Amino acid sequence: MNKIRVFNLTTIALGLVFLFSGVSKGMDIAAFGKVLSQYGYKQFFYVAPVVSSFEQFLGFAMIFVSKPPKISFLAFLYLIMATLIQTIGYTVFDIQDSYCFGSLLTLSPMMAFLKNIIMLGACLWIWTSYPAAVSNPRWSMLRIGTAGLFSLVALTIGTFEVKAAHDQKKDLFTGKDITSIQLNRLIPVPKVDSYAVFFFLPSCSHCQEAVPDVKRYEENGNVKTLIGVYPSYVSKSEIEAFKADYGVTFSTYACDIKALNRFVKTYPTVLRVKGTKIVEAHIGSMNDTP
Repeated sequence: MNKIRVFNLTTIALGLVFLFSGVSKGMDIAAFGKVLSQYGYKQFFYVAPVVSSFEQFLGFAMIFVSKPPKISFLAFLYLIMATLIQTIGYTVFDIQDSYCFGSLLTLSPMMAFLKNIIMLGACLWIWTSYPAAVSNPRWSMLRIGTAGLFSLVALTIGTFEVKAAHDQKKDLFTGKDITSIQLNRLIPVPKVDSYAVFFFLPSCSHCQEAVPDVKRYEENGNVKTLIGVYPSYVSKSEIEAFKADYGVTFSTYACDIKALNRFVKTYPTVLRVKGTKIVEAHIGSMNDTP
């Protein structure tokens, strides 16, 4: 019985982690969608509710101790896929925060990888070693159904929130005063009556594609000057290479990653400012698709 208790407690602990992960993503599903859209394909924005609700399903099913070997196998496959995607995001797209626990808890890429390895080991252990005699407890299907119902509700709510966020995302900035959103505290505001701010990552393909359109603001006389802003963890050599490769001649500034994350969730983000008002905003690309 003690062995069964250890298996069940481990299953419940894994369930709590999955549930916390899924719920925290769901609390700001649009922000999580914007993180996903940085993985080379902007339509990944719409996958966010599916990921969040599936994690909640795994969480509830494990907390209910419903068919632990089968659910652990499902979780094992999911974690392998998630780990591979996070690794690609970090190495290829320079994504520092995969939004594992939403905005409630930020993990470095190394800590996120370590978390996944520990969870993979626990899932593998339960999947392969859980005693067969107790692997199908009474009311198991009812518990699975309840977990599925909760996750379906989460999926429905998340889908509506993602759609609303896409429809209204420009309203986050457009028409706002730079002091009301504290843009003036984030960057050195130029002493001209019109300018554009380009938040970017050197390795982001969407940012690279946006450079010609950003430069065109100044070339066409829409703004007097341009400002580039990037996270402080980006090395000087990366910035110099980016400038050389894409003909960037405007000023660029490094910004503390924590301060930047509170302001910008998606790269690129481009704001055109006239006076103290933001008159135009582009998030994720210059053609306003997610």
